Amino acid sequence: MKTLHNLLIAGLLMVMPAANALAQSADAEAIIKQGIQLHDKGDYAAAIEKYQEALKLDPKSTLAEFEIGYSMLMAGRGKEAIPHLEAVITAGGDMRAGAYDMLGSVYDNEKQFDKAFEQYKKAIEADPKYQRAYFNMGIAYVRQEKYAEAESYAISALKLNPRHSSSHKLYGFAAAGQKKKAGAVLAYCNFLLLEPQSRNTAIVYNELQKALNGNISAKDSANKKNVNISLPQTGNVEADAANLGVAMAALSSKLDDKKNLPAVEQLQDQLKTIFLISGELAEKKANKDFFEKFYAGYFYSLASSPAMAAFTKLISLTGFQQDNIAWFKANPDELKKLEEWDKSTAHAF
Repeated sequence: MKTLHNLLIAGLLMVMPAANALAQSADAEAIIKQGIQLHDKGDYAAAIEKYQEALKLDPKSTLAEFEIGYSMLMAGRGKEAIPHLEAVITAGGDMRAGAYDMLGSVYDNEKQFDKAFEQYKKAIEADPKYQRAYFNMGIAYVRQEKYAEAESYAISALKLNPRHSSSHKLYGFAAAGQKKKAGAVLAYCNFLLLEPQSRNTAIVYNELQKALNGNISAKDSANKKNVNISLPQTGNVEADAANLGVAMAALSSKLDDKKNLPAVEQLQDQLKTIFLISGELAEKKANKDFFEKFYAGYFYSLASSPAMAAFTKLISLTGFQQDNIAWFKANPDELKKLEEWDKSTAHAF
């Protein structure tokens, strides 16, 4: 009996530490959830304190290391985030790609581009479907004004998530940097369709206006209107033809029968012309590139639909907010047309 009693006591002593460890792990996870809520509210300092508290309870918590690295990055404390992100990578598991990606962002913010690219590539190697790494790689290339490389990574990001609005913005910046006006216009339009009212909307709307009208200048003299068109040359026949379409659409808005239209109607007419020209040019090609499949076909469908008016009003809320909101209130069915078109139309690539 004494031997049996001793065995039972020994067994209980072994189970108790394991039970305590499980309880501490559960407590740590609850604290991490609190930290995530604080992070989402933008209170990064308080979130970091919660993650540190969780690490005291569970020093092996990869999730706590990952989240503290993320909050430090967002708080502008990227260098402090490095050891936490490296701990996630050393531990292995499915958070490695995210940790590599954040390390890339740390080095990118420090303008250590070679190190940033190295980390982004490791993120892609760890998880080839980790969309954020392609996007961040593209952003890094834009910062270096390497627009062709940026476009390539924007394409990869969009193939993985066609509704990632910031990847459309990235593609637009990359296209504009290569003087591909039509590419920039359609990408900016796609961003504004997904984010008609956000902190980035005004920036993208202004870039759209530059892409639409940046190569047209008009001057009145001696009862005549002189219009000058400056066509950027890309060295690509299809891109140059599309650029001509953008210029012709801008010129059309300056003609006497259009110049007195309300500004938002001029914009609608201008965009519809560009969408139709881009779509028709794409349809003539047997071997279509990404832009022609993904953007030109998509917006060609929109230009031929009854949703064009609602689309223009939605993406131009920044420029004509009061008038456009009043129009939507007076025409509720128009927004439904746009929603129906959006649900039934997918990007092709």
